[in-house]
Amino acid sequence: MKKDAVHLNLRTRPSKGHLYRSGVLNHEHRNIAPSMAGVAKKMEHNMKKMQLNRKLKTKLNKDHLVNSGKIHSSSLGHSLQAPGKKLEMAFKRDVLNRHLQLRPRTSELERRKILNPDHHRNKIDTSLVPKVKNLEKAFKQDALNRHLNTRPTVGFFLW
Repeated sequence: MKKDAVHLNLRTRPSKGHLYRSGVLNHEHRNIAPSMAGVAKKMEHNMKKMQLNRKLKTKLNKDHLVNSGKIHSSSLGHSLQAPGKKLEMAFKRDVLNRHLQLRPRTSELERRKILNPDHHRNKIDTSLVPKVKNLEKAFKQDALNRHLNTRPTVGFFLW
């Protein structure tokens, strides 16, 4: 009877491939003698533990991650952080829209001589406005000099 139970257990035991796929046996330990597999597994566990401890020592603290913008500082639970961030962005958008509505119209800025109508209507970059003004002045000067050079000379007639 005992022989039949052993024989039955041998026939129904999982295959070696099934044991590898389910993680009972490790692929890395295939070339290690079964008597050393336990020691190898323990050594591997200790190496992983040491690596984890090294990484934990170099881990950045929460303040640094918040300051660098990698994580959001909040007392909210994890599941509420995304909706909280959305709400914060909505508040910022509302404030920005209010400020945009309160800003003066371009006609008011033109009247107060803050904007030059020719420059802003032609979409000239503000950093180029002084160069445009200098160029316009140079064109006017050139035109004036051309007119001065081509005008008829007035002779003085002495009688």
